[in-house]
Formats: sequence, C-alpha cells, structure tokens
Amino acid sequence: MTIQLGNVLLTNAKGGKFIPLRGDGGDAPTWKSQWLKVIWNPSNYGDPEAVRVSMCLEPDDAAKAFFRDTEERVTKALSEHSLRDSRIFGKPLKPEEVKERMASAVKTSTRGTEFLKLKMNWERVRERTLALGTGEYFVTTRL
Repeated sequence: MTIQLGNVLLTNAKGGKFIPLRGDGGDAPTWKSQWLKVIWNPSNYGDPEAVRVSMCLEPDDAAKAFFRDTEERVTKALSEHSLRDSRIFGKPLKPEEVKERMASAVKTSTRGTEFLKLKMNWERVRERTLALGTGEYFVTTRL
C-alpha cells in the first residue's frame, strides 16, 4: 500500500497539527476484517453532543498488521517530509524521533491484551450497522 501525505497542514480546534493521509488511488487507507469485537462502546466522555468519539476494538491479526505497517510508513513519510517542510515539527526529525511523538492505534491493556483505540465521527459513519457477538445486528445511534 502506498502512503501519501496531503500537502496541506491543518490545525484542529485545540491547536493540534495534522496532515491528511491518503493511500492507493487518493482515498484514505482502509482495511477489512472478518470480525472485530467492540470492547467498549463508543464514548463521548460525558458530552452528549460530541460527534467525534473514541472506540476500542479487539483486533484480529490482519488489523494489527495493517495498523503497524501503516504507522511505520507514516513515520517514514513524516520524517522525509520534515526535511522539506519544518512547519510540522519545527525541525527535521529522524524516523525514530517521529515515532517517539506518535501515539499508536494498537494499544496494550494492563492485562497485556492488545486493542485498537480509534476515533469515530458519527457524521461520517458510512454504515451505522454493527454486528453483536450473538450474530445479531443493531443500528448504532449517538450515545
């Protein structure tokens, strides 16, 4: 998979900097898994109007490999980008220095199990249907 950094440096409401990430064909990188268990329901941290929520999933091997590979490619791309444009970090950084500043989506719990911690935007969810462990489906709603 090809990873491309967008050419626009954006800033969120809290001052955090980010660059759009694109994969093959200019679309956002995506992956498919047969099954990902929702460990904790999407959380809005007490803000019922929140559109962007955290979601934790139990990943399969394909999802873990996808995120680790993508993060490695992003680290390298950001390091190369920092040589040409200092707006992101303020100075050029080596890949290992970029990695120190990144937060991986693949987390390890205190019990030693791995999970994915992702952000989900309710306004951008394409299909609001998630499967339950029982094989039943439910349509998600904002929490």
